[in-house]
Amino acid sequence: MAFPRSFPAESPFCTLSRDGSVFILHMHKEDNRFSVESMSAILEALQVVEDAFHAEHTPCDFALVTTGEGKFFSNGLDINSALNTPGFFDLVHKFLARVLVFPIPTVAAINGHAFAGGCLLSFAHDVRVMRADKGYLCMNEIELPGPVGPGLAAILRYKIAPTPCRDLLLFAKRFNGEAALKEGMVDYTVKGEPAEILANAKQVARELGKKVQRGGWVYADLKREASHIIAIMYADILTNLRKPFHPSASFALSASKL
Repeated sequence: MAFPRSFPAESPFCTLSRDGSVFILHMHKEDNRFSVESMSAILEALQVVEDAFHAEHTPCDFALVTTGEGKFFSNGLDINSALNTPGFFDLVHKFLARVLVFPIPTVAAINGHAFAGGCLLSFAHDVRVMRADKGYLCMNEIELPGPVGPGLAAILRYKIAPTPCRDLLLFAKRFNGEAALKEGMVDYTVKGEPAEILANAKQVARELGKKVQRGGWVYADLKREASHIIAIMYADILTNLRKPFHPSASFALSASKL
């Protein structure tokens, strides 16, 4: 299969490339807000990676790195898409759950700001590598105001400690790389330009891939449900992400004033 591949082919939201055993999902559409079209494009790219994984007849060292463009990893949800698409948040849940239980190691290379849905996408990955000198993690729904349903809240509750979770959700606190590392919200920080963040994330991904290869197929089973095992790591999050979530009209009223 030839790489890079763009999704969709014309006016792409993301591009999938490959560096040896590491797949790189590069989001590069303005500030990478999540609309029906952009999430569908990313889901299509993820399917290509998973198909390659399942095509291997022996355990492999594949891993996935996701990164953004310029000063944004992702600026969150596309409000217009959220307001005008029935079942939009159900698609958001499906999208985040797909990343959460992806069968190979996933690393978010947080090159810049990761706000709201972008912050949640970073936490859906197994590991986070964040730029140390620029960019923030933030959940700014209280400032919109906007909804955070049980599935989205479950990701935050599981992935980070209670105090930074409170600060994110209730106070919209912005965490730079240094603060996020101190609170255990990210695993590594790197000083430098986005290319250096990506290079470090790829190295982390390679090391994780080698470890998983030694462990065989069990890595995928530990993260998600399979025919012979229930989800071990993320069962509670998956349960909440399966709950229908349809925000009240107050969200539409608030968002219409933005």
